[in-house]
Amino acid sequence: MLQNSKLIGSDLIRYHLENAPSLPGVYKMLKADRQVIYVGKAKNLKKRLTNYIKTDLDNKTILMISLTHYLEYNVTNSEVEALLLEAQLIKKFQPKFNVLLKDDKSFPYIKLRLDVDYPQLIKYRGKNLSGGEFFGPFVSSEQVDTTLKELQKIFKLRSCSDNYFNNRKRPCLQYQIGRCSAPCVEKISKENYSELVCQVKNFLNGKTKELQKTLSHKMEELSIQLRFEEAAEIRDRIKALSYIQLKSTLSSNSIKNADVIAIVEKNNYYCIQLFVYRFGQSYGNIAYFPFHTEGGSKSEILTQFINQFYQNAQIPNEIIINHPIIDLELVTKAIRQLSGNSKFNIRLYSNDLENGDNKQGMSERSVDEVCKYANPPKFCGANSSKHSSIRLLENAEFNAQLSLNQHLKQFAKNQIIFQQIQQLFDLPTIPDRIEVYDNSHIMGTFAVGSMIVANQSGFDKKEYRIFNISIPQGNSQGDDYEMLRIVLTRRFTRLKKEHLPNEQTSTNFSSIDYKTLMIIDGGKGHLSVVQKIMKEFDLKIPVVCMSKGPDRNAGCEQFHMPNKEAFTIDKSLPVMKYLQILRDEAHNFAIKNHRLRRSKAIKVSSLDDISSIGVTRKKALLHYFGSYKAICDATIDELSKVNGISQTLAKNIFTSLHNK
Repeated sequence: MLQNSKLIGSDLIRYHLENAPSLPGVYKMLKADRQVIYVGKAKNLKKRLTNYIKTDLDNKTILMISLTHYLEYNVTNSEVEALLLEAQLIKKFQPKFNVLLKDDKSFPYIKLRLDVDYPQLIKYRGKNLSGGEFFGPFVSSEQVDTTLKELQKIFKLRSCSDNYFNNRKRPCLQYQIGRCSAPCVEKISKENYSELVCQVKNFLNGKTKELQKTLSHKMEELSIQLRFEEAAEIRDRIKALSYIQLKSTLSSNSIKNADVIAIVEKNNYYCIQLFVYRFGQSYGNIAYFPFHTEGGSKSEILTQFINQFYQNAQIPNEIIINHPIIDLELVTKAIRQLSGNSKFNIRLYSNDLENGDNKQGMSERSVDEVCKYANPPKFCGANSSKHSSIRLLENAEFNAQLSLNQHLKQFAKNQIIFQQIQQLFDLPTIPDRIEVYDNSHIMGTFAVGSMIVANQSGFDKKEYRIFNISIPQGNSQGDDYEMLRIVLTRRFTRLKKEHLPNEQTSTNFSSIDYKTLMIIDGGKGHLSVVQKIMKEFDLKIPVVCMSKGPDRNAGCEQFHMPNKEAFTIDKSLPVMKYLQILRDEAHNFAIKNHRLRRSKAIKVSSLDDISSIGVTRKKALLHYFGSYKAICDATIDELSKVNGISQTLAKNIFTSLHNK
């Protein structure tokens, strides 16, 4: 670690520069509170740090250096390792001066389980792609749900859990509505079920034409054998497959396994559109809006996106891009090392080289490498050939531009709304962040507090928080004030830890630059609770309590602030509608998680509260029926068939469950 208690910024870097090694590695710049504000990588750490004491730096870099009180670095074995470590540290620390992805959650897959006698189709998220065949990644959970629903209609593979499957005595509802072939009760032979599994594999692997030929041939055979009912079922399957193909988005026969990435810019805002292609079919697309991009170029931003995104995402055989990236050869080597695929490649098809766009910051060799790695030079800046890759990139660019226009339109609306919020509540500055709090409970039981977060870009769902609340003995079980006190105490305790290092816990907490507005679903009493807690934590965050008004009707809300009389806002104003949307989002988030907590508790307590049902009998019931729902659906005779459950006890269980 390079540090000096008396030196900061460029003086700190200059003073310790002679200690920096001329080796590849990663360096971190930290503020006085040890918060990481920038992570960078270098082929030569000493040379890179020397760049920070030059006089021709841009304003963003000057500000970053002025805030630097500590400097840390890690030496790596190679520049490739440095690049990979840099991406990992950026994802971990989210530094304010690095280009960042707002949402990098993993994409879902369709998993065909092959570790059971009768394979099962399920939705799966995670890195461990073992224990079956995986198809994806899909860019949205809804797309996976829709695809699974269609596949179950066509191929009728089971979707139930192993416990449920192993304990069925009769077909379930899925069989009755034509979405399962009921292998659990041998309504289909294992051989025929295996044939369905092969058909699903062919379909998901993009072999739709082969599959349709096979099915057509089988339909003819069944017709010749006068098995018309089975032939009609095959005919319906062929029709359904054709319908799915018609609904499918842009596809490419020549591109089997690739990600197509296009970046566009408007007014210094950027959108990166990602299309995922597997087996020649589109698995969907998603738009990303990187932030902390001030002063960056398209090349820098696209490079950072690729480095960060593929830390967790499945890496395809190739990435096709519409704009040059920095250190293309290095990035390619790093991703090859990350994926273990020596044939991985990045291809560029772009007009930007011809137009000279964003060459600044790229070496001459980098531009040459771009053309070399782009494969045929005729595609660099060429518009004559409508090659499949160019066609897909044009589609990605078009979608990126549409997404960016919509994003900027909404962002402009939100900017106006945030300015109106500042004026309305007489805030010292326009808030960077709005936190909205609510709780949900039934007479104090299963109490849940919620915090949702919004900024000028929209809802920030990664910042949402849930607080499971346990009311202390002796307190009123429906005490909203006590619940709010518990939630805010936990929130401010965490906030203090995040913003103040251990040795500075005595520092004035109110000095933290925290441009936040807090909105509480409540009235005067809630405001008093918030003020008291803020005083305890020495916090000065603007707070507004929003109550539902005399008749609890939407549009009649009253607003309560410290040292002010309650007031209302014209319900026709856009700012009022926006505040209602915020309040409803917090309310719905609290209710959703309250129901989850309640349902989990009910599933346990409903069996635990029945006399003579201990751990052993509860396990026997769950093992026999497979789920709590199946136990509830069972008759007295079915319950009595479980080992250890007599007819009398079965009646007791049935009565207890159905009287709840």
